[in-house]
Amino acid sequence: MQDFEHVYELIDIHYDIQCGESFYHDRLPGVVERLLKSGIAEISEGAVVVFFRDVPELADKPLIIRKRDGGFNYATTDLATIDYRIKELKADVVWYVVGAPQILHFKQIFNIARRERYTADLRHITFGSILGEDRKLMKTRSGENVPLRDLLEEACKRARKIIEEKNPDLSNDEKTDIARKIGIGAVKYADLSQYRMTDYVFSWDKMLSLQGNTAPYLQNAYVRIRSIFRKGGESAPEMDKLVLADSAEINLA
Repeated sequence: MQDFEHVYELIDIHYDIQCGESFYHDRLPGVVERLLKSGIAEISEGAVVVFFRDVPELADKPLIIRKRDGGFNYATTDLATIDYRIKELKADVVWYVVGAPQILHFKQIFNIARRERYTADLRHITFGSILGEDRKLMKTRSGENVPLRDLLEEACKRARKIIEEKNPDLSNDEKTDIARKIGIGAVKYADLSQYRMTDYVFSWDKMLSLQGNTAPYLQNAYVRIRSIFRKGGESAPEMDKLVLADSAEINLA
């Protein structure tokens, strides 16, 4: 959790309530027993399974919620989280922002929730994959997923190198601060400027470029605009906090 907190702080994400996976461990047996009692789940070959016989697209895709050895899985935990969020937190909207490969999983989970008569607005907000410049899923040399923390650190290092070349007279603290703003801003903007549903190629050169639709280009333009105000003896207007309130704005985002 500490690693996650560090990353959240870097990208300026803050939570009102945060429950780790272990928070739900004591709730998992109750989830299974409840689904068995209601008839939604049944025992099959020693495991507890939910079948979707009346749903054509899921009819041949049963979901295990307790393994033969008695162990639980992500499906059990996700069912427990829905139960907790609706019953305890009184949530009427529960949206999961998770990659497109999990579409089947959430169709199964939401189907079970509806069979339990939960009426909250449950949605899976999908997004595409991030590809390397070889157009394959972005991986480390050892074949593992690239941690976001490592991407952010590398972005800051690359931004720092550019600053060293263009503004060598800045103090060390100034270089570090600016590199952090440019590097992290570049990663965030590059991701958020893509169409959410499609895959995109991760390119350091494009992301950190001072030309085109990039965060460094916009940041540089902002600095130049403020410089014009300063040279003219005027104070540049402060930017208001951006809040998306209108439904059209939210849909565009």
